[in-house]
Amino acid sequence: MILHLLLLAAPFVVGVPDRDVRQATNDTVQVGPLLPRTTASIWILAGYDSGITDVGSYTIGPPPGAVVQGSRITESKLGVDFGADLFVRVAGPVYLGVIVDYALSGPNGLLAGGGARVVFTDVAVSGGFGYSSVGDGGIGALAAVELSIAEGVGLRAQGSWRHSSYTMASGSIAPGADASTTVWSILGGLSLRL
Repeated sequence: MILHLLLLAAPFVVGVPDRDVRQATNDTVQVGPLLPRTTASIWILAGYDSGITDVGSYTIGPPPGAVVQGSRITESKLGVDFGADLFVRVAGPVYLGVIVDYALSGPNGLLAGGGARVVFTDVAVSGGFGYSSVGDGGIGALAAVELSIAEGVGLRAQGSWRHSSYTMASGSIAPGADASTTVWSILGGLSLRL
């Protein structure tokens, strides 16, 4: 407000032509890149998956039955994931939206949830929390960093965690046993900003 008053008063003080003052007050200065209102991306990643399933003790045979001690099953392998996100800018460089990630291989499956994304020039950090299809269904979380390498293309590093607690089905190797599965994934690859 004060700047506008000074610019309007300038012709009377220093003899600047009125049209130059009007031009100066109408010019806009843009600082930094203009962020889009919405942003969406897809990715394909490869890396390491590690899963642990803990199975509790259970009883087999007719009552009173024999008690079988629980066990721990570990599984590690190459993981390949693809996913997508959709975010809407809420303030400055902060976005809120949804993230969907699916493991094509390895011990885990779908992860779908709400998330946030913060953009810092050529680097974006995103994370989310929601439903995971591991085991009989549970919870999961995901965190990622993207580095823009060209217009619409980025390198993505991602870590995720999925967990489920459930009771083993009657036809399984441990019928009626309480079990839990936890999966960790560290992956990297390409992302395409749509």
